[in-house]
Amino acid sequence: MVVDLSCPLCLAPVSDLFARAHGRRYRRCVGCGLIFMEPADRLDPAAERARYETHQNDPADAGYRGFLDRLAAPLVERVVAEIPSGAEGLDFGSGPGPTLSIMLEERGMQMSIYDPFFAPDRSVLERTHDFVTCTETVEHFFDPRREFERFDRLVRPGGWLAIMTEWPPGSEAEGSPGESPRGDGLRGERPRGDVPRGDRSRGPLEAAAEDPVPDPAVFEGWYYTRDPSHTCFYGPRTLRWIAGHFGWELELPRRNVAIFRVPGGTGVDF
Repeated sequence: MVVDLSCPLCLAPVSDLFARAHGRRYRRCVGCGLIFMEPADRLDPAAERARYETHQNDPADAGYRGFLDRLAAPLVERVVAEIPSGAEGLDFGSGPGPTLSIMLEERGMQMSIYDPFFAPDRSVLERTHDFVTCTETVEHFFDPRREFERFDRLVRPGGWLAIMTEWPPGSEAEGSPGESPRGDGLRGERPRGDVPRGDRSRGPLEAAAEDPVPDPAVFEGWYYTRDPSHTCFYGPRTLRWIAGHFGWELELPRRNVAIFRVPGGTGVDF
């Protein structure tokens, strides 16, 4: 028997099983589009840490740096346009081999890092930052709503939250970033159906309805589901829901990269 669960992002009830992959069950929220692993199938903390310790994140690896530059380059372009030097950033989920923070320091940023397993200094979570980066991390969240609420507190008014995570196959419409020269309104777009910042109970659901629904069979064969620590999957629809819920501006400069802008500060039109 399939038991109703609440979406860990928008809290809507989710009744139907979406897919099974590698012995794990996944649901898909029709409200925000998030695909999430059923809680009973998640790793325990010891197994989760052991999985992360297998990650090979070498700051000297040119290929890995090139991968991270997919996020770093568009973020730096935006930050230095308004804060020419000394911007303060936090790399959230820096992992066992912090690399993005080093790359950003090389470009003149002042960086702090946080990781619950490998850099657990929580003092960096008690102050705000000009920007927060989160690469290959949001897919590991058990409670994405709580974590994005944390991001909302961590980023200063007018600051940026830059995320990189693999989008589920088939979750983006033709013409999405990285798929076509056309931006189709995704780059620099404030989510349509946006809600006032004071009303956080709803998201841009009408705007999200145009995005295709991923094929469960394709999802089950997707390489990203092989990792048992990947619990949540976000496509453009879910990213727009997040932006609308928090009153953030959203840019999708390339596939798998999202840059949110928090209202307030200089040069932000809200």
